[in-house]
Formats: sequence, C-alpha cells, structure tokens
Amino acid sequence: MFWRGIKRRDAWQIVTAARRYDEAGKEFGKRNGPLGHVALQVIDLLANTVDYRTGRLDPSIEFLMRKTRRCRAAIVRA
Repeated sequence: MFWRGIKRRDAWQIVTAARRYDEAGKEFGKRNGPLGHVALQVIDLLANTVDYRTGRLDPSIEFLMRKTRRCRAAIVRA
C-alpha cells in the first residue's frame, strides 16, 4: 500500500515545523528564509488538500498554480 492515512494534527505539525524552520533560517535583512513564502503557501495548501482518511495527495502543478495564483516556475522552485 503506497498511501497511508494521516491525522489532521500531524499535517498541521508539519506546516508549523516548516514555518519555524523558515523563520529560524532567515538571515538578517533578507526577505525570505530558506524555504520562501511560496513554498510555505504550497505546504499549507497541501495540508488542506490531503485526504486525511487515505493519505492520498497527488495535486497537479496546474492545480497548485490556480490555487496559489503563482506561476509554474515559482511552484516548481517551491
């Protein structure tokens, strides 16, 4: 079995950890941390999109582009 369920709390712990990592790695005077704000948007969207019961998560790049209103290059970099 490729997919496995995930609890909503666990998904949000991943999002929180990503935000903390980005904030901790941010250098003084820089606009973004190591992940960047687009990557944080994508992680947040993925946490909202996952099917918690089955754990299935397979959004297309076009879906991510439409939901985040970012270009293809920004999504791929994120």
